[in-house]
Amino acid sequence: MRLRQLENFIAVCNLGSISQAAERMHVAQPALGLQVRGLEDEMGAQLLERHARGVRPTPAGLLVVEWATQTVANAKALKQQLGVAASGLAGSLTLGLTPSVAAAFALPILQEVQRALPNLRLHLTEALGHLLRDGVKAGRVDLALVFDSLGSSPSGAGKLLTESLYFVTASGSPQAQGGSIALAEALEHPLAIAGAGDSLRMAAEHAAKSLDLPLDVEYEIQSVNVILKLVRSKLASTILPMPMVMDHLRAGDLVARRIESPALTRDLHWLASANAAPAAAALQGLVERVMQNQRSDPLLNEAYEMAAIV
Repeated sequence: MRLRQLENFIAVCNLGSISQAAERMHVAQPALGLQVRGLEDEMGAQLLERHARGVRPTPAGLLVVEWATQTVANAKALKQQLGVAASGLAGSLTLGLTPSVAAAFALPILQEVQRALPNLRLHLTEALGHLLRDGVKAGRVDLALVFDSLGSSPSGAGKLLTESLYFVTASGSPQAQGGSIALAEALEHPLAIAGAGDSLRMAAEHAAKSLDLPLDVEYEIQSVNVILKLVRSKLASTILPMPMVMDHLRAGDLVARRIESPALTRDLHWLASANAAPAAAALQGLVERVMQNQRSDPLLNEAYEMAAIV
């Protein structure tokens, strides 16, 4: 008994005609008739009965066609799983994302992995960039997307995209105006911002130094949620990427103004562990496609130079 024989028998039962099934399955009608009789011999029962318009399954035939349908489906699923395993697209991988990248892309990445790489167990971790670098170096993280605020590409990796940073303040505050804001003006206000080592903090410090201006950090806080509570309370403003505040912008309780003169940006790069699994390359390609497809969101399209994805 072969899978092709079962597929042909299923076609006969579904079409109710040996001649139509033979045409559909690209097999000679006499050969198909012999296959059906051979299956009946193996099962020890009559599986088809003739009537004026063709054939129909007997009660035994109904049982066999139900079993055959499940058997063929299981065989195809097994074949796909074996192919995935042979190609290295199985096993587990840990992907690290910074908070803003996770806010923008984590959900569509997980959805696409489930669809395109169903046998890959993806572990997603969110952390600040310097912590992800440590994780990749130690082998705890296979792949990570990290920002380099000062323009040098880590490990020679190419830039995936450029993220703009925004001056974020409470709606109703004097500085909550429309349009962009000059960096010098943004630095006039007390800020709540992450501590040393964070790429956003480094970008702000580097830009302030280029203008010979101080960075007035009123609150040094490692929690974005706490920072946003301070901003909504009008105790400080902050500098953040768009994805971290999109929900608040839509709700109308915060205002985000793109920082210009000079523009405050960060470049996103891949980092990969030396011992990353073979599926890492496939995951990288999938993530980059997801990023490219998110350009339809107007806020993300404004926040990222999405065309820079390579």
